Amino acid sequence: MKYVTIYAKPDILKPVKTIDDLKRIRDWLSGLNIKVGKAPPGMKKLLTELKFVQKQFDTIDEYADSKFMTPEQKKAFTDSAIRNINATLSRLTEEDINKIDTKLGKKEAEPDTIKQGSTTYINNSNLNFKKFKSLVSDMEGYLKKLKSFHKKVVTVKPLTIRFVKKDLSKTAAKYKQDKDEVWIRPDSKKIIKGDGYASFYYVLVHELGHRYDYFIKQKTDFDKPKWYTTKYSRTDSIAGSESFAELFALSHFGVKKYPEYEKQIKEFLDKVTK
Repeated sequence: MKYVTIYAKPDILKPVKTIDDLKRIRDWLSGLNIKVGKAPPGMKKLLTELKFVQKQFDTIDEYADSKFMTPEQKKAFTDSAIRNINATLSRLTEEDINKIDTKLGKKEAEPDTIKQGSTTYINNSNLNFKKFKSLVSDMEGYLKKLKSFHKKVVTVKPLTIRFVKKDLSKTAAKYKQDKDEVWIRPDSKKIIKGDGYASFYYVLVHELGHRYDYFIKQKTDFDKPKWYTTKYSRTDSIAGSESFAELFALSHFGVKKYPEYEKQIKEFLDKVTK
């Protein structure tokens, strides 16, 4: 865990006299974006002052490591740099410091991982944090709706759901057996809104069906034609049995939602290893 020392605004304006004082100013500078190409409106002069102070620290560091200078010479350069820092800071006001912190302060990096209970969500997609967080909330809602044996797919082992870009997955979603992760592409146009077939909800449960099949070995061979349901159930996949994954999803949503597969769903519920 990274800890950042926060200094009171007036402390930044105190004269630099000791090594601790130098550290105080250096730490403050490290939390500022002073390498920006263009100064924010009204910050040009202040940014120039800050860059000058940073240059003094660069000088101190450069001569501190020099093998061609005597201790006396190093001290002379350090003392000169400290005088320049003090002269610059003396021109700043507390209002200036507040303005600098507001307009040049580095924003905390948005996390790409959210952990909810035993499920970890990882954002390797183009989603910004707000949309990532919203999609995680949706997924959590879907997982909480899993009942009976379907719920085992989450409890059998901690689950990881990774949102990925197109270059990592050509399909809208897939179960990665080698990593034990469900990968979903939020940008896929094949995924629809709502809770119908091909929605995020359905796609998630389908991929979890592959995971269930992987961890809980089945006594029945669900790859036979009698178990085929949707068109997708007839396809081949390295993730496992597509017919099983479809039956897992269809049986979760139930006969009322998918009455056309009533026979297969009822037989599946009777034969599936729980």
